[in-house]
Formats: sequence, structure tokens, C-alpha cells
Amino acid sequence: MRGDLVNNSDQRVPSDSVLTGKIKLVLFSANFPQAKDFVIQILAPLSTMLKARGAEPFEVIFVSDDTEEGAFKAYLSEMPRYSALDGGGHT
Repeated sequence: MRGDLVNNSDQRVPSDSVLTGKIKLVLFSANFPQAKDFVIQILAPLSTMLKARGAEPFEVIFVSDDTEEGAFKAYLSEMPRYSALDGGGHT
């Protein structure tokens, strides 16, 4: 993955500084209730637990299919990690 990622504080971060040497989990999603439930109730706690237990280094990359920037930013603010830019044409 090349270019910048954006974190949940809306800051751009070079992807190589985040992803080098890690397993990458790419999550394609959008700001709708079922997707949010999955991320907030399952993926975020699982990610935190695995990292705390010293699991293999990994990073979750969120690729948004939101078409409105407001929806994208609202969902991103709840994500545990990073998002790829230009997932849904909102940027």
C-alpha cells in the first residue's frame, strides 16, 4: 500500500511508517449500522486484545465506501486505527 493513510484524528500518516513488517487486514466498509456494529463491538476489542497479548504485529486498514465526506469522517472517528484515502471518492 502506497501513499498516506489517515488516522482517527484526521491526520495523514505515511503508510510505510505504519505498515512495514506487519500483517495487513483490509476492511472494506461504509457508515451504516451493521458495519459500525461489527467494527465497534467485535473488531476494535479483538484488535486491542490481540495486541495486548503480543500477537503477530498487524494493522487494520479501513477502506471506506462512503460517498459523503461527513459520513466518512464520522465513521473514521470511531475506527481503532487507520484508513486508506480515496476509498469511496469522498476526498
